Amino acid sequence: MTSSLSVHRLLPLVGIAGAAAIIALALKKKKCFRLKCCTKGGRKILVLGAGFVAGPLVDYLLKRSENQITVASLYLRDAEALANGRANVHPVSLNVADEAAVEALVSQHEIVISFVPYTLHVPIARLCIKHKKHMVTASYVSDAMRELDAPAKAAGVVIFNEIGLDPGIDHLAAMKVIDEVKELGGRVHAFESWCGGLPAPEHCDNPLGYKFSWSPRGALMGVMNPAVYTKNSQRVEIAAGSLLSTVKPLHLHMAYNFEGYANRDSLKYIDAYGLHGIETMFRGTVRYNGYSLIVGSFVSLGLMNDAKNPLLEESSTQISTWLEAILTLAPPAAISSPMTEAICASLNISHVHLAESILAKTGLAANESDATTVLKAFRWLGFFSDEKLIKKGTFIDTLCAMLEKKLVYKQGEKDLVFMQHRFGITWADGSKENRTSTLIAVGKKNGPSAMSKTVGIPAGVAAQMILNGSVASRGVIIPTSKDVYLPLITELENEGIRLVEEVL
Repeated sequence: MTSSLSVHRLLPLVGIAGAAAIIALALKKKKCFRLKCCTKGGRKILVLGAGFVAGPLVDYLLKRSENQITVASLYLRDAEALANGRANVHPVSLNVADEAAVEALVSQHEIVISFVPYTLHVPIARLCIKHKKHMVTASYVSDAMRELDAPAKAAGVVIFNEIGLDPGIDHLAAMKVIDEVKELGGRVHAFESWCGGLPAPEHCDNPLGYKFSWSPRGALMGVMNPAVYTKNSQRVEIAAGSLLSTVKPLHLHMAYNFEGYANRDSLKYIDAYGLHGIETMFRGTVRYNGYSLIVGSFVSLGLMNDAKNPLLEESSTQISTWLEAILTLAPPAAISSPMTEAICASLNISHVHLAESILAKTGLAANESDATTVLKAFRWLGFFSDEKLIKKGTFIDTLCAMLEKKLVYKQGEKDLVFMQHRFGITWADGSKENRTSTLIAVGKKNGPSAMSKTVGIPAGVAAQMILNGSVASRGVIIPTSKDVYLPLITELENEGIRLVEEVL
């Protein structure tokens, strides 16, 4: 295996089955795993995964000289790269499918911070409970993880989950306002939350207004998920595949031209936030305006079909270019409209009848503005050209292989994290108030990204709080209690991650 990918990056890139296959291959070849971890005194911390969020996490923990950090990755070179130039960081090679090897490392540390695929958190948590070690993850609490609450309490350990950005910082911002309102005799009758990771505006230079720091497949397929929320006491359910029809423009900040759509199940935090009886409960995803139009066109055209297609097998010689692939999805129309001819002339697109067919399939044949936007994007992506396909067996995976090359962050480019909660408040006297809590973080040129900082640093703060004895709770927890979220907010502000509240 020649790839430098660490284990936690396998899942988004190749899927669960692919990650399992790679791990199995490593075991089959009896790959040697170096398990010599830190042997010095001090507080021993095990970090599983050496990807992009691990850097800010490790840098935060190294502010305490007593911390000795073991970084474990499937590929030793990744762990060594993270350890390079950082004192008290000890790289090891580890296959997380090797339970005995994982257990050996867990047993030698006080706390485990897991950035491996979320499907592996529960087995690791069981080992932490067995050896009475604490654990931190940035992932959602699964049903299987929730079942470990009682065993973790019995062992006297904390399994701290959902402490990254979303989930993570979103909980801190929400609970601070919700608890303050309750203490003053009011109630939150509406909660709306928006979050997204995007290119910084100055580096937003492609038709989708988006760049991928992880698997394009995972990001794109998010628009195919079902969603549920409440609005004005009415339950709203959006069927799988229908999410894009609900996209709306967002006016969250004067500097950004956003749109957004619902993010899966918004109702599951009603209990966690203590918002029983709330009238509106909504969590959504933020994108730059125009993203959904382009991705929706992918869907309508069949580019996000995940069915196996013989034409897209590597061995197939029937088609080899993007133009040929698009022709199989949208055979050229017999005639073209004056509108399509004019658009194609302005964009220097010679395949007018193909463009007409594309507009018919995407439902844009009568919408000149949107038709122009989509055809311009398709031209930019190379759909009208002889650009070679990177065949991956399905249209969605072949599309993603192309997007991985074109929609990536270049050296020196920065990303943007935007999160905003919007609270509708009813006070005891019946008066109403609207309040916001906003986080805006921008990555550093040639330095840590905003996403890596807002995921890695909260996890690091949580781990340090546990080591300091500042987390009294035991069991499986998320950061929704005041004794946890207030110190987290304070320390994140010290690290430049600041929530700004405003009464509208």
